[in-house]
Amino acid sequence: MESLRNKVLFISDALSLAFKLGVLLGSSILLFYSWRIGYLPKNITLSDGLLLISLAMMFGLVYLFFVLSITCLGIFLGPLWHGLQLAFLPIAKIYARLKKRKVGYPWFTIDKSNAPITIFAISGMLFVVGVAFESPLSAAQLLLCAWGCAFMWSYHQQNAYKINSVILSNVTTENSREHKESLRRGQYIALAALLFAPLVYGGAMGLLLDGVMRLSNFRVDLASAHIKQPYVLFAKEHGLNGSASKFGSDFEKFENVTVLLNRIGTDVVLESQDSVGTKRTLIIPANHVYIVTGVVVN
Repeated sequence: MESLRNKVLFISDALSLAFKLGVLLGSSILLFYSWRIGYLPKNITLSDGLLLISLAMMFGLVYLFFVLSITCLGIFLGPLWHGLQLAFLPIAKIYARLKKRKVGYPWFTIDKSNAPITIFAISGMLFVVGVAFESPLSAAQLLLCAWGCAFMWSYHQQNAYKINSVILSNVTTENSREHKESLRRGQYIALAALLFAPLVYGGAMGLLLDGVMRLSNFRVDLASAHIKQPYVLFAKEHGLNGSASKFGSDFEKFENVTVLLNRIGTDVVLESQDSVGTKRTLIIPANHVYIVTGVVVN
């Protein structure tokens, strides 16, 4: 009976910790996205905790797929990296002669590609192309990140081969144990770098955040916003012109609107272009606007 009680307490504590970590990660993602759009949600309640957890889960899935795709792209481009490495060697030798000293150059090896890697590499290339539309420099950084991820994975696998060879040798000494522990530590470091490097050096975090918010239905790229008075006047003061809405005489419809943030907090953040093409941001109380997607209401 005591054992069952301890198990129940353990599960309860684990679920409580998972809930808190989910809310913390979701809050961090929301905070970073809020910084991107220039608005911090107000009056977030405890009921929004589940939304934050779903946001954290969605980001985790999308981010893991992103890292997998970028790593596979780096492995697929292995012949390119090896070719660049060979082309760099003569430059390194000339530099060593000019400096009149020996320059050590760490030779790297990227694992060979296969059919599954090639499939995921296609999605990795789509990420690069998507980033290139926003910033060619960020796309170049993402390609460099792909090389780094491929290198870290290859290093992890090479250490695994070395560990297996030590085990198969049936030699158990203090040096062999220390060598295995050193190789395992290298594997952990490589995996950590593989997982976290794209966060700070991928050049695609903005694109990923927008995608996660879109999949979670917090963001809508093309919608109609039916705004209620007195906020119709607010929209018109920002140069936006609406039309009649079937939601009532107190409403006007504004088309081709981007919903930057919805479903969390007490406000809805809208973005639209005025008559001269300037982007305008509106912050409307959620009870004064209806968002329509997919179906046009005249």
